[in-house]
Amino acid sequence: MNEQDWIVDAESQSAGIRVQIARCDWPQPTEYFETVSWHALNLSLTPIPDGIEGYLKGRSTSVQRSDVGRLVFVPANLHIGCRGSGGRHQRVVRVFLDPTCLITHLPATEELSPDGLRDCLNIQAPEIVNAMLRLGRETLAPDFGSRILLESLGAVIAVELERLLLPRMQREAASKRKSLFTRADLRRIIEFVDSRSAANITITEVADACNISSRTLTRKFKQTTGETLHAYAHRRATKRARALLSDPGRSIKEVSYQLGFLNPSAFSIAFRRATGLSPSEYRRSVACC
Repeated sequence: MNEQDWIVDAESQSAGIRVQIARCDWPQPTEYFETVSWHALNLSLTPIPDGIEGYLKGRSTSVQRSDVGRLVFVPANLHIGCRGSGGRHQRVVRVFLDPTCLITHLPATEELSPDGLRDCLNIQAPEIVNAMLRLGRETLAPDFGSRILLESLGAVIAVELERLLLPRMQREAASKRKSLFTRADLRRIIEFVDSRSAANITITEVADACNISSRTLTRKFKQTTGETLHAYAHRRATKRARALLSDPGRSIKEVSYQLGFLNPSAFSIAFRRATGLSPSEYRRSVACC
């Protein structure tokens, strides 16, 4: 089952908003999939099928299946999937809001956490329900000023959605900021790591120098940079080793000691593990170029 299976009984539209009264039969078992380019809200006018579950999924965001309520909000360009026992006739009010025409900000996919996406499957907002029911009545029996009414109620829905979702987004953003290093703290850590020998540096040493625990350093560095502190130190050490080996005036022994290795053999093993070449092979490859 997909968007094409909905039968539209009535439709109205104005700038930035489209409203439909639609119906469908849910066979048993039911699978439903849909992706739309506008923000979409579905309000069930009939009881929803028993035990219906759904999920929202973007390019990089997905949630586990969760119970679907009477009112569902699908942010633009998200994929919604539902399944349930079916066996019931469904009638809904569907409201589509053009993201480019909104006077308020509704969240993009990447701004919603899995919990935020899960909340979208069961919106609890009487103001939005009432506005959608009013839109449904106007669509079935349009009267004077219908387009103005559509646009006004569309704005009300957008504002109420933002009020509903923004507090969670703000809380999650604040929590995320607390889990990251500030630019100044990250710069201090990187400068310390870059000033030390990668062969001998330890997480405890860096943590002590920055006056934080090793656990906090490890967690926040990964969350801030996307790589572990060990991976960063290893990458920078390899880059420095390549640069030193590119100088023909330095012997491999001298390079190994400068990088903090106890002997050239240990350096050769580490360099080969990182690059696939021994220091001598790398030096010859650079000379050939």
